[in-house]
Amino acid sequence: MTIAVRQPIDPRALIEASQAVRQMIGVLPRTTWARAPRRSRINPPEVITHLCMEGRKWSKREIAKVEEMAGKIPVYEIAKALGRSPLGVTKKAGELCLSVRVPKPQRRCTPVEVERSQAIFAGCYPSMRAIIRQVADETSISIDELLSRQKVRPVVAARRVMLWTLARDTKLSMKQMGIRLGLDHSTIIHAVSKEDEARGANVRSLRSVKNHGRPA
Repeated sequence: MTIAVRQPIDPRALIEASQAVRQMIGVLPRTTWARAPRRSRINPPEVITHLCMEGRKWSKREIAKVEEMAGKIPVYEIAKALGRSPLGVTKKAGELCLSVRVPKPQRRCTPVEVERSQAIFAGCYPSMRAIIRQVADETSISIDELLSRQKVRPVVAARRVMLWTLARDTKLSMKQMGIRLGLDHSTIIHAVSKEDEARGANVRSLRSVKNHGRPA
């Protein structure tokens, strides 16, 4: 004869099992037993300062300053000169039918991109390195940005100049350049042909190839 003995259930183990099941089905996010600290509801001093500034009326001198500086210097510098927030200056310029310059933050290379660019630069031939340095000095774009995969317009334009100069001043094929730079040869052909159209040149006779043998 078998006698079944019930063991006492630990409430904490039951709670952990229930929470694990809910996390598996997506009911609750993953949480820990430690309670997260509450965020402070007190605004920092700069936020309070901007809130107080926005409630202040615009004087004629400030409006004249906005009309004078709008479109010439960035909105952040106008706000700093007037002691107001950039949002308030932008709103006031909109009321006055003025356009203000809001510069986009320049994206910097991440450590992974820097490491990859340095590895590519180290694997290039000396002649390629000299051209890359020259283009970087002329365009004020760093070597890391030139060899990265950034799609920012100034970086793309400088990279196109670099590829066009490499195609003009070296005897490497497009495939060899692509292997050294980590690019596909079709990308290099497209960049060189675009720069040919902009400069009115015909490096590597790409324009005649593009036109199927017809003169450009």
